[in-house]
Amino acid sequence: AAMRAESQRLRNVVKICGEDFDGSEENRKQLWTFLQDRVAYESLAATQPLDLGKSTALLPVKPPKDKDARKNPPQPNNKQPRQTKAVDELVGLAGEIFVYQMLQQRYGSDVVSSSSWVSENSKYVFPHNQADDDKGCDFAFTVKGKLQRIEVKSSSGGDESFTLGSSQIALAMELASKKRGRRELFMLVHVKNALSAAPQAVVLPNPYDSKSAGLFSIEKADARVRYRSDR
Repeated sequence: AAMRAESQRLRNVVKICGEDFDGSEENRKQLWTFLQDRVAYESLAATQPLDLGKSTALLPVKPPKDKDARKNPPQPNNKQPRQTKAVDELVGLAGEIFVYQMLQQRYGSDVVSSSSWVSENSKYVFPHNQADDDKGCDFAFTVKGKLQRIEVKSSSGGDESFTLGSSQIALAMELASKKRGRRELFMLVHVKNALSAAPQAVVLPNPYDSKSAGLFSIEKADARVRYRSDR
C-alpha cells in the first residue's frame, strides 16, 4: 500500500520553476503560494506589461490547402509531448494565476479584484468566489467603460496553438457579431511556458471578429450532439 501511494504521488509530481510540485487535486490550492515565492511578478510586469489595448502583432495564417492537410495539420517543431489531464489542468491554473497577477500589476486591484476572476480555477485561490466555467471567459472587468472578457489559454512550452471550448466560442462569436461588442470585448491571453519562473503572455484579439480575418487558423473539431428521447 505504501509503495502504491508513493507511486501515485510520483505520478502527480510536476516540475514548476525547476522544482517538484505535487499537482494532485487536493494540493492545487498550494500553487498560488508556491508561485508567489518563485515568480517575480513586479519585474515581469515592468518588462512585459499585460496591456489589453495592445494585441500582439500577428502574421497571416494560410488555411490548409487540401482535406488531408486539414486532417493532419503540420506540427510545429516546438510542440510539447502529450500531457496527462492532471498536468493540463495544473498548467491551466498556473496560467490563470499568472494572468491575474499581471492584470493587477497593470490595472490595479480596484479594477481587477478577486471577483473579476470568474473561472472555476479561481476557487483554488478564492474559495468563496462565484465562479462558472460556462461564462465563456476566465476574467471579466471594466476598463475605460468597456467590459473586458478575457479567456486564458496556457501551454507548458512555446506552442502557438490551443483549443477553445464551446462556451468560449459562443461568447466570442456573440461579441463579434452583435452591437454590444462595442461595449464588451472578448480577448484571448495565451500564456507560454506557464510552469516556468518567467512565463510569457501573448494578447490576442477575438479570432471570430472580422478584423481578425486571416490571422488565425481555426480547425474544426468534433461536436457533442445531445438529444432527448420521448420514450
